[in-house]
Amino acid sequence: MKLKKKLGLLFVMISLLPFIGGMSFIVLKTGKTIQKNATDLLYEFTSSLAKETGSVFSDKIGFVGAFSLDPSVYNFDWDNSGPMLNSLAKQNGTFDSFLLVKKDGSYFRSDNAGNPAFGGLVTPKNTDPQSKPTLLLEREYFKKLVSENTKNNKLTTISDPSFSKSTGKKQIVIGTSLIDSSKTCVGMLAVTIDADILAYQLLSTTKRLTNIFGKDASLKIISNSGAVISTVVYDNAFNSYIETVLSSE
Repeated sequence: MKLKKKLGLLFVMISLLPFIGGMSFIVLKTGKTIQKNATDLLYEFTSSLAKETGSVFSDKIGFVGAFSLDPSVYNFDWDNSGPMLNSLAKQNGTFDSFLLVKKDGSYFRSDNAGNPAFGGLVTPKNTDPQSKPTLLLEREYFKKLVSENTKNNKLTTISDPSFSKSTGKKQIVIGTSLIDSSKTCVGMLAVTIDADILAYQLLSTTKRLTNIFGKDASLKIISNSGAVISTVVYDNAFNSYIETVLSSE
């Protein structure tokens, strides 16, 4: 009797082997498929967001690149170049202003009349003839494009978020080196983007985060230098995703 039971159990086990093997294969295959689908979804989402975010910067890079070749710009003829740049900034509407920065760090700003005593250069108090020009020497983008550009290369950079010295608002600067006719770096030309504009653009493109990833996702944009430019996380108090770097003081 015991032998019959053992044989019966053996036959049952043998008969279940194809089923167990098949189920193991299905589970393994399904797991790999789910993992691949998740990876593909993440890649598709981040690639799409990268393109959308990149479009915010691409035309500005084009503007500074094109106008940096204008002699009235790299010769700092602000009477002629200033009105032109200011008009373009207003027409475009996606950035605040142009910055035309000299090698000593002093600068003109297209939406700022500047100090008449210094030919329109921005000073802490533009109405005071004794107020000295504001300098951008300590800004990392200025160092990269101008003061540390010892080889006089034509460089372009996008800054980390920082507070404007003339408006006090958080902004991002997209700039390029100014190279004159003698192939010497004489300063830089840049556009300034209000950080709120980029924050709004990011939030408008990440509304689908909830549908795809629920409330547990977070999104970071990190610069080449390793600085965090933007962080988008879900906030239960607002019941939505919010931007916590660009929009915070």
